[in-house]
Amino acid sequence: MRSHGLTLLEVLIAIAIIGVAFGVLVLSQALNYRVSARARALSELKAEATRILEERAGAVLDDFLTYYDTCLSGTEPLCHGDGWRIQSEKSRGIAGEGLVRITAWATDPQGGSLYLVTRVSCYDTFASRTAVVREDPTALQPCPPVTP
Repeated sequence: MRSHGLTLLEVLIAIAIIGVAFGVLVLSQALNYRVSARARALSELKAEATRILEERAGAVLDDFLTYYDTCLSGTEPLCHGDGWRIQSEKSRGIAGEGLVRITAWATDPQGGSLYLVTRVSCYDTFASRTAVVREDPTALQPCPPVTP
């Protein structure tokens, strides 16, 4: 006559199946944690690089011609700092438009890095060049010519 209880073998098999399922769940969660931590670090890097880029772009917009004429190689004292570099692009752009390239970067302790680049044009320094010309034509400094 057979009893209706579980045998030791059936209990051990059930425990083994539960253990494997739990192990897969733990590994999945660990991987998820690593991926989300890396995404958070990348987001923080981007936020820092964007902050630096916006700060430097504001400085260039305030005094475009100084940066355009001074930052020829990007190694001049006014043209680089911790996490940023400004370089004039006199040979790029269309005729009558000057360009300044701003590069910002951020690095994290794990060795990851992120670079952001933007270009500022002489025409970006005025909200409306035609409005300025109509109000006071002498107040408007012309954009520097592109030199090949």
